Amino acid sequence: MWEFVALYLKHDMKVPQFYGKWPFVRYVGLQEPASVLASIFNLLVHIVGLYRLRRYTSPKAPLYWFWHIFALVCMNGWIWSTVFHTRDTPFTEHMDYFSAFSMVLFSFFSAFVRIFEQVFCSEVIGAAVLMISFFTYHIYYLAFVHFDYGYNMRANIGIGGLNALVWILWSWRNRRTHRHIWKGALFIILALSSVGLEVNDFLPIYWILDAHALWHFSSALITPLWYSFLIDDCNYLHEKLKVKVN
Repeated sequence: MWEFVALYLKHDMKVPQFYGKWPFVRYVGLQEPASVLASIFNLLVHIVGLYRLRRYTSPKAPLYWFWHIFALVCMNGWIWSTVFHTRDTPFTEHMDYFSAFSMVLFSFFSAFVRIFEQVFCSEVIGAAVLMISFFTYHIYYLAFVHFDYGYNMRANIGIGGLNALVWILWSWRNRRTHRHIWKGALFIILALSSVGLEVNDFLPIYWILDAHALWHFSSALITPLWYSFLIDDCNYLHEKLKVKVN
């Protein structure tokens, strides 16, 4: 592959992607070292975020345990992202794509949970059934029918866009009663803006740092803001519950 890259550069031609992927220089056996580092960074951010959630909120707070599940889903996604960017095989690629979509879909589901402030109600259960059905179809289609990169991208952007819309509308509606809500809204806006890095790809800088890795780094930088929102929101719901009980 690098022989072809040298020829393209020698003739001042644009270096293309090979089989849909950029050429990267390997370090200590890592196929995409910058993306591996960014994925580990994201994993650590979620671990620290969950630790802070457990430390600064009460287990009696509504949705306390639900956000544990959210954090575990995200950790699983970043573990597979690390594995895939370390060694690209059909299996690791599938697991990376599937777990990444699980994060996007679970985030969308969490919006419904937060709106209704509980998991076990007819509206949330109905949303769960629809999303589990779509997730099952998504995995089946990619795994057994056709591993379509374009379809996977559209599915992630579509669900991600709906997720952002629901969270922003909910934030706007509750902006006067939830003083901490700006943190969640700002995170959603920043996360939505960062998608531009994934869509507008470019040749890796020094054959190491590409747009995909920068996108992962950006998500790690803004995720602490989301956990700060979750901590404040759990405490808000807890206080609301105590007032209701009393």
